[in-house]
Amino acid sequence: MPKNGLLDCIVCAERKEAAEFPGFSITKTCSHSPQTCLDCVAVSIRTDLTTKLWSEVKCTECPELLGHDDIQRFADFKTFQRYESLSFRSALSESENFLWCTSGCGHGQVHEGGLEQPIVTCMLCNSRSCFYHKVAWHENMACSEYDAFLADPEKFRSLYDLQNEEAELEAEARRRQEEDDREYARKLMQEEQQAAVLERAKEEDRRRKEREAKEAAAKRERDKIGEEKKQAAARRHAEDKLAQATILTTTKACPKCKAPIEKNRGW
Repeated sequence: MPKNGLLDCIVCAERKEAAEFPGFSITKTCSHSPQTCLDCVAVSIRTDLTTKLWSEVKCTECPELLGHDDIQRFADFKTFQRYESLSFRSALSESENFLWCTSGCGHGQVHEGGLEQPIVTCMLCNSRSCFYHKVAWHENMACSEYDAFLADPEKFRSLYDLQNEEAELEAEARRRQEEDDREYARKLMQEEQQAAVLERAKEEDRRRKEREAKEAAAKRERDKIGEEKKQAAARRHAEDKLAQATILTTTKACPKCKAPIEKNRGW
C-alpha cells in the first residue's frame, strides 16, 4: 500500500490519506490489501465484541478471524480491555477444574479440590454442585451412592442415555457461557454509554455556571459604572446650583451689558 496519496475506504466511503489505513494486512491470514480505514476497523472490532462471541471478531473485508495481536493493534483501548476480559473468562472456563454453577445463576469458578472434594459451593448464590457429575449436589448420597442410584433397575438408563445427558449438560454449559459473555459485553457497553452521558451533562452544567458567573460579573460592572455616573451627575448639579446661588448673592447685572459683576462698597 502506498504511504502517500488518497484512498477510498470501502466501509465509510470517505477519501482519506494513505496513512489513515493499515500499513499491512489486517490479519496474518488475510490475502488482500486493506481497503478499510483504521477508524472503521476499530468500529468493526468494537461492534463484533458487542454482538458476537469474543472469538468471532472478523476482518472487515473477509471471513478471517482476528487474533489477539490484531485486536491489540487496531482496537481502541477500552475495546481491547473488554476483549481481554472476555477472553480471560473463556480461558478460565476451559480449565479442567472449572465448573458452572448448576443452579443457573450464571456464575462459574475453578474448584481446586477436584474429584477428591466433589462438593462445589457457588461463591455467588451458595448453591452446591457435584463436581464429578456436574449436577446439583445429591443430598445424603456420596458420588458412589449416586452412581448406584443411577444404575437402579427401576431407574435404569442406557450408556447412550447417560452420554447423551452429559453431552446436553456440556452443551447447556457452553450456551450459558455464551449468554453470559454476551450479557457481560452488553453491560460494559451500557455502562460506558451512561458514563459518557453523565460526563457530558457535568461539562454542560460547568459551562452554564461559568457563563452565568461571567454575565453576573458584567452586570455588576455595568451597574457600578451607571451608579458612578449618576453620582457624578448629582455632584455637578449640586455644584451648579451652588454657583448660581453665589452669583445671585455676590453680583449684580451691569447696567449696560447686563453681565453679572461683583458688588462693591458703592452699592
